[in-house]
Parts: sequence; structure tokens; C-alpha cells
Amino acid sequence: MRGVRESGASDRGFLSRLMARVGNPFTWTDVEKSVLLCAPALPFVLVYLLRIERLLAHPERELYIDRPSLRVVQWVLFGVLAIFVAQVAGWALLRRRKGEHRGFVLATICTWFVVMALASYAVGPFSSPVLVGFLAGGMAAFLLFDVRRATIGGVLGLCVLCATTVLERLEVLPYGPVFAGVVFGGARPPSEWVWMNLLFTVALTSFVLGATGLVMSLARQRQAEIELLLRTDPLTGLANRRALDEALAREVSRARRRAEPLAFVLFDLDHFKHVNDTHGHRAGDAVLAAAGAALRGLCRADDVAARYGGEELALLLPATDPDGARAVAERVRSAIAALVTESDVGPVRITTSAGVAVLTGDEPLGDDRAHLVRAADAALYRAKANGRDRVEG
Repeated sequence: MRGVRESGASDRGFLSRLMARVGNPFTWTDVEKSVLLCAPALPFVLVYLLRIERLLAHPERELYIDRPSLRVVQWVLFGVLAIFVAQVAGWALLRRRKGEHRGFVLATICTWFVVMALASYAVGPFSSPVLVGFLAGGMAAFLLFDVRRATIGGVLGLCVLCATTVLERLEVLPYGPVFAGVVFGGARPPSEWVWMNLLFTVALTSFVLGATGLVMSLARQRQAEIELLLRTDPLTGLANRRALDEALAREVSRARRRAEPLAFVLFDLDHFKHVNDTHGHRAGDAVLAAAGAALRGLCRADDVAARYGGEELALLLPATDPDGARAVAERVRSAIAALVTESDVGPVRITTSAGVAVLTGDEPLGDDRAHLVRAADAALYRAKANGRDRVEG
């Protein structure tokens, strides 16, 4: 038992070190994840090219393989190799650039499905190894990427598979050219067998990939809901402190990179303890929720409104100069002052004090997040010291 435990601990330690080095693939960007489709196929393509080269150099070996068709397959594989190498090069170039690069990712997904469909035709449609590869690659696409793009790739691959089958039945293409000499004694297979296998392949592939897509859609939806709960303050509906800290790190880095101002505003509800003591905590919660709704209603799409802690709220304003930040803070102050919240002992009115700080880019490099928060906190302290219900900064 001790040996088993030590082995399990060692495996977990190895996995932990591996994850620490490469990260969680499911959290990579789509461009980074696309390499998981094309890069693993490169060794297999190289191995098959070496095998084909050996077979062509020794025509006395494996006589059941059709040499002229093998030469065509060789050139097709050279083309596939070139495409995969270009995709890996594109991945190396794009993974460090901003943007989602949806076209590149979609091209990578479609390439995988089309290559597997053509491989199925080359060795004879409906062969088990190719079908397994088609399903494995398809499941990987649905696990890694959104259902829409994975579905496009899967449908395209099935269309190629169906098209080669139809062309073979019309005698435009040979059946399984690589192994034409051994399959069905070199004769064309009966149509009933071909159509039944095509129907089975399409049905099985559609079911497996469709089920995988459905499961992943539900899982991603559930994960998004969980992430939202983990990043949202349940009382106010605003971002919580964790989400705010992440947004601060992200926006400070972006502001420095783009040489844009970044404003941070701290709000403190005046005499909030008196509300709790006089009207009860239920009324205090209602006041906080109303103030959060007022703050959220005045945000732009890129702004981040958060509950900083207790009765303190925060607003992060990207690309906002000092005058703009003070104007927004003043609108929030007025909106909260206009709120009337009902309680068991009568209506509740409350005001708020605000402190504004702006990172302009002229400051020396340092811990910009801490500087921004300290400056806003100092401005908030001045607002409270100067009589409350005002904006300073």
C-alpha cells in the first residue's frame, strides 16, 4: 500500500510540474490550442512518407500495394506536410499577437477533418483506424474549441468523405487506391456494401461528435455560470474584490502599453453604520444593492464596477482622463443621493463620498496598481474629511 501511495503521489507531482510548465490547455487561447491539432500529426506524416519512400525503392516488397497510387499519395502527403508546417509557423507567429485570429483557427480545424477524410479514401473508405482518427480528432476539436467552428470542420470532413465515395461509385475515382489489389480481390466492392458503410460512418460520426458538442456546450455554459458566481458580489451584483484585482492588473498593463490614462474611483457610503443601527441590516443590504445598481447603470461597456469591501464601491475607468473620471464620479454621487430605499421604519436616504485617482503614464514605473489604489483612497479620505457627499481627486 505504501508503494501504491508513493507511486500515486509521484504521478500527481509529475502532473503538477507539467501543468505548472505548460499550463492548462483548456485555458489557452484558441490560437495556442490549435497547435494540439496540427503538431501531433507531423510525426505520423513523416513516418508514412519514409515508409512510402522505402516501398517505392523496393518494388518487390508488399506487392499488394499499388505503386502508381502510392506515388500520388506521396505527393499528397508532401502537400499535407507543407500545410501542417505552415500552420505551426502561423501558430508561432500569431500566438504572441493580440486578437482571436478566428480564421486561422477555423482553417486548422477544417484542415484536420479534410486530411482525415482524404486518408480514409486513400486506404479504402470506412477502415477502422481512419474512422478512429476521424472521431479522435473530431472529439479533440469539440473539446478545445467552440461548437460552431468544430461543427463546420466536422461537416466539411464528412462532405469530403461522401464526395469521394460518390465519385468512386461513378467510377471517376478508384476504390481505396493504395490497397486496391487486395480489397475485394481487386474488384470494385458492391454498392450495397459501400452505401451501408457510408451510412453507418456518417451516422456514428454525427452521433459521437454531436453528443460531444452538446456535452461541451453544457459544460462551458455551466463553467461560465460558476465563473460568474466566483467573480460577482451576490448582494450588489457588482464584480467582487477578486475580479477587481484581476481587472486592475489587466488594465494597468494595457494603459502602460497603449500610453492611455486609467482612472480608479473609490466610493464610500456615508454614515452606513447609522443605517444599519437605525433601520436594521436588511435595510442596509437594500441600500447597498440599490447603490450597486445605480453604479452599474452608469458604466460603459469597458468599465468595471465592483464592491471593494463593506460599504465601499469601486469603479475602474479605462482610457479616462482626470476630468472625465471626476464627471463620472459626480454622476454616481448624484444618482446615489437621489435613491430612496424603503425599510420597516421608514424611507432611507444616503449619500456617498468619492476619491478619484488617474494613472496618466507620466508616473515613474513601479507598482502602478498599488499607487492607483492608494491615491484613490487618499482622495476618498479628503472627501470624508471635507464634509462627505463630495468628490475629491
